[in-house]
Amino acid sequence: MLLEAIEKDAAVEISRGPRMLRYFRIGSLVVGHGSDHHAVLPQKFDNEKDNPFPFFLERQISEQHRRYQQKADVIILNGDHYGAPNGEPAQKAVAFMLNYMAEKHPDVQFIYVPGNHCLRGAGDEAWRNFGALRENILAPLGDGMNPVAITIKGIKIVAGNIFYDGTFLDPEPFGFKREEVEESYENSPDRKYLFNGRRDNFRKMADNLAAALQPDVNILVTHMLPHSLLATLRLGPMTDYVAELGRKNHVNIRHDPVYEEEQAAKVGITARQFRRTWSGRTLSNMGSNVLTRPGFPQDHGGLHIVYGHSHVSIKPKIRENGTPMFNKGGIPIWYERQMWITHSQQWQWGPKPQAG
Repeated sequence: MLLEAIEKDAAVEISRGPRMLRYFRIGSLVVGHGSDHHAVLPQKFDNEKDNPFPFFLERQISEQHRRYQQKADVIILNGDHYGAPNGEPAQKAVAFMLNYMAEKHPDVQFIYVPGNHCLRGAGDEAWRNFGALRENILAPLGDGMNPVAITIKGIKIVAGNIFYDGTFLDPEPFGFKREEVEESYENSPDRKYLFNGRRDNFRKMADNLAAALQPDVNILVTHMLPHSLLATLRLGPMTDYVAELGRKNHVNIRHDPVYEEEQAAKVGITARQFRRTWSGRTLSNMGSNVLTRPGFPQDHGGLHIVYGHSHVSIKPKIRENGTPMFNKGGIPIWYERQMWITHSQQWQWGPKPQAG
């Protein structure tokens, strides 16, 4: 069956004010969402002076409620809220952030899925290092293998873990050998810091998540991308052949020569080398093709997908009371509206509807 992206019943964005979190409505459910803030990881995390990020984020929630009368039923946090570029364990800092916000807002359901940065630096113990979380926090922790589910206002949400399991996209149609894709992962920080480089259980994780997405599930929450249509490759001029390659393999292909030349010049490489590096990382590091696995029900009516990992909009670091909160080099503070619609897109399985 052909996978088609349509805007049927798409989530409606209702955000106002500061955008560390974005708010949208699905039916009667109001959802706040934030991901990939990559705040500076503090050595001490239980006070605002050393660790301003959770306090800043909580004030955003309170501000939405107090000033804009926008109260969330659910707040979804998709991981990588702290950066761990050198494998620093972030689990305890993340747990403090979650528990602090959940304590301040006991009538809000928080849903958290850990990102790759959240799990670095602790091997298999990373899952257990979060410790106890408050009752209004739902997270697929334990051993990370099994998704979790909750139904609120008649809308069922499933949250689960997926990582780089080699099923995301076949690289060969795009001019990459599988060995090149593996080499790209081997040279990545996650190969060094995530679960000591082990990936033997990643496919089982994705299989378990696919099997949990029964037709009664309305929202899927992951950190990494659960389908290739959510990713972008850069392959050069957009010829008819390249456009058809994207359609046939269910992936977005983009060509922006000005941007590609600018980015290439920053690191002293050619635009072609930049495109190849971008696409190689996408093929090796973006996620798992959960939504086309045998366990996923092909008669599913559609899903809203809330995910992170792909840093869609890059903004410079910001400061709170003079304290640097975000890593130097630009951090995704919020998503552009165009991409946000994609993040909450309704997917429909079946043939493309015919006009008329």
